[in-house]
Amino acid sequence: MLYGKQQFQKINRLLLRQLQDEPFLIVAHRGFAHANIIENTVESMRVAFKLGADIVETDTMMTKDGTIFLLHTGTEKRLFRQSFSPEAITAKQFINKHYYNNIGELSSYQPVTLCNFIKQLPRNRMIHLDRGWSHLSELLAVLDHFPNQQQQFVIKIKPKAEQIATLRQHRIKYMTVVIVNHDSELQYILNHLTDEINIIGIELVAANLSDSHVQLDVIKHIKALGLTVMINTLTLNTTTSLFGTLDDDNAILASPENIWQEVMINYQPNMINTDWAPLLSQYRRQLEH
Repeated sequence: MLYGKQQFQKINRLLLRQLQDEPFLIVAHRGFAHANIIENTVESMRVAFKLGADIVETDTMMTKDGTIFLLHTGTEKRLFRQSFSPEAITAKQFINKHYYNNIGELSSYQPVTLCNFIKQLPRNRMIHLDRGWSHLSELLAVLDHFPNQQQQFVIKIKPKAEQIATLRQHRIKYMTVVIVNHDSELQYILNHLTDEINIIGIELVAANLSDSHVQLDVIKHIKALGLTVMINTLTLNTTTSLFGTLDDDNAILASPENIWQEVMINYQPNMINTDWAPLLSQYRRQLEH
């Protein structure tokens, strides 16, 4: 099936080729962080790709002097053992900080700018840029500095008028995925599909799998419109998963075959966003054989 609008096929070509090659694509949440490898770093990206991910999801934020870094804001106390707002300090102040690793030891790793991250992105791989909606114009400006890598960038937005307007007005039509939590959000974005924005997919999030926007007939309708579907199986904590009981914890602790197979059969996603790329990659290899 051809996903995306015909006029955007050139910039979509890497994603489309990978969709043809695999039963689904694996999106690694913040790369793959374990032991001394820190999330949202070049190293976590490299490890994720080595362990079977097709796309690395990264979070972005912007310092007060306008430099975009990879970081999920709100994680500062865990990652730096400090309570501070990186958006309220300069790039020089932020880049001189050091991360603590997953066992609580001080590491040699420091925050990385989006620009430097892209420079080290392998040319046949993609990144999925999350949480850029508060600095979307500045984010797009950074991406514009890499004209030979346009097909490697996927931007995530919320179904908000101002974000849609920013992308509509931007000259380069980067691949865009819209995160949808409710049926009203899905209907909003489907009513605002336009030739001026390269919406390539919908990321479906649902705490309750009985929600109308994640039913199979709705998903088939989304795909019939030429949009990919990404399912987010992350388990954020003991009380919060992003796709009901079909989450990472149940998949890795109970049965990958049962959980991820149910996701594939009942929801037919093109992409799965996970914290456990190597185990999902192992499951996918079983499908291919």
